[in-house]
Amino acid sequence: MTGRTVVALLDPPASLRFRAVPYLVEAGDHFLVCGWPDLKRKERAADEVEELYQAGYALKLDEPVELPEGFEGRLGWIGTEFLKQARDAGCVPREVELVDFVEVGERGKVWAPVGEDSVAQSLEQWLHQAAAKVFRASVEQRRALAFLMKRCDPHHELTRAAVWWALENNDAEQTKHLAWIERLERDRGRGEECSVDRQRQRYQQIRNSYSSTPVNGDVRRRPAQGQSRMSMEGHVR
Repeated sequence: MTGRTVVALLDPPASLRFRAVPYLVEAGDHFLVCGWPDLKRKERAADEVEELYQAGYALKLDEPVELPEGFEGRLGWIGTEFLKQARDAGCVPREVELVDFVEVGERGKVWAPVGEDSVAQSLEQWLHQAAAKVFRASVEQRRALAFLMKRCDPHHELTRAAVWWALENNDAEQTKHLAWIERLERDRGRGEECSVDRQRQRYQQIRNSYSSTPVNGDVRRRPAQGQSRMSMEGHVR
């Protein structure tokens, strides 16, 4: 083997998710936590890893994943239920046709990006692809896709705009959605620029821009925004 071997996923993702995941690789008599750049302690002894398995903070792979030489990023994950709902909505991530997956039971699929690709780019591209459909879809279709976008990245501006548009026929729920974001961003020191009125104006601009462009899968790529810290971080430091 030329690369390292992944034996487990950390912070195991749900079947209804499409996201990046950190992982464990074998390193002789111990293991290394990878795909978690700001983690202070990377090495884990075998008994520590067993505790992670028992506590549900690590998911052992039935079929190990061999990483490309020099790969340092996170792995990609597409859950089985996410993929099913994405197919139903006619918005399947491009990776389904372009990459080699390793099946993780009935729960989902995992892959290692190659070349200049990254999971963040894949997520970003799919969010643009989904948004382009949301802003043209029927009420029921847009709600289903907006929900999937939340399962991909709930804090991304496109997701927030899609959820706002999915609530088009319910002014009270729209305002509640925008007020929640305003409170969230106020805690981050961005309350003024994310006021309800400014959000409404910005999301309308986003909606208009997507309504006037063709849906062809040729979407922009930017680093993914609003990535949250993994929920198990306190258990592996």
